[in-house]
Amino acid sequence: MKKVEKNSNKITLLLGIWMISIILMGISISAIAQSSSYMMRADRSTTIFNLEEYNEDAWKDTIGTETDPEELFGGEGDQEGAQSKITIRSISESEWSTYDMFTNLFDVLDSMSNEQLQLFIMQANFTEEEINEQYPDEYEVWSVLLAKWDFTTEEIEEDSDEPDEYIPVFKDPENILEILGDYNEWIAKANPVIMMMGLDPFPVMSGEELMWQLLLEGTPIPSPFEDYLKDITEELDCDCMEVEENTLIVERTGEENYTIEIEFNDRGLQGIIEVKDENDKTIYRITSSDTVTLPFVILTIGIIITVATVSLIVWKKKKKKEMDLKQLKAADLQELKSKA
Repeated sequence: MKKVEKNSNKITLLLGIWMISIILMGISISAIAQSSSYMMRADRSTTIFNLEEYNEDAWKDTIGTETDPEELFGGEGDQEGAQSKITIRSISESEWSTYDMFTNLFDVLDSMSNEQLQLFIMQANFTEEEINEQYPDEYEVWSVLLAKWDFTTEEIEEDSDEPDEYIPVFKDPENILEILGDYNEWIAKANPVIMMMGLDPFPVMSGEELMWQLLLEGTPIPSPFEDYLKDITEELDCDCMEVEENTLIVERTGEENYTIEIEFNDRGLQGIIEVKDENDKTIYRITSSDTVTLPFVILTIGIIITVATVSLIVWKKKKKKEMDLKQLKAADLQELKSKA
């Protein structure tokens, strides 16, 4: 009986350790730690966006015809009922070099063909080694890998429109201003080569333009959300942007003044996007459905199974003790009867 009890204790201990390990894994998934005061709460997940409202006449009267919903939001962004999707495939802590920033954050090579790229590399000496030698700083970021689907009124296809898009989320908002300065300095040297090749020059980018680009790409933000939004918009000198709790309000001008309000959810992902006229009337509205987070589904199932298994073992162990005690009492009673 002691041997059975000892084995049961070992099993219970092992299952308890397994449950604690699963809980710790969930904590590490839900909040990737960092040395600064910010914490990334986003995780591997898929979010469906729904185009709930689009007033075409109000859009033209307020924003104009030069900027349309398809340009801002992609695909059939002008059709009510259309859906789009963003999947966060991975988030990892890493260090990005200046070359990484130029090629991923600013996409300096995307507009070139292979032949043009080879010529540019030779003429402008655009190599990873050369760029990182000129600009040796490295930046601590969360490296976010996204897959993105444009808005469509059809069923969302399995293959994404943009399957591998890397986005850096800066742990220190001050760093984004530094890399923006390096980029603008570098293009002043590179643009003469670009124009000699018959290509359009790289655009000089302001802080507001860079922030707007990050917003359109669906970049998640770390918590505390309000503090991070305030810090990064202040660093980039975004006078046209205002922060109210977890909502970023972007003031823009078309035919008339209007605002774009982006509300972030409790994981730092874009949840609601609204375009409003100067009278605060909604012209365009996107909402998001529940985010599907596979690691937490697995975590929850694992915890339920573990708790149920441990409870069953404890219950069986208790029943076993009760039965052993009854058998012992019965044996003692039988022994007393035989002696009598």
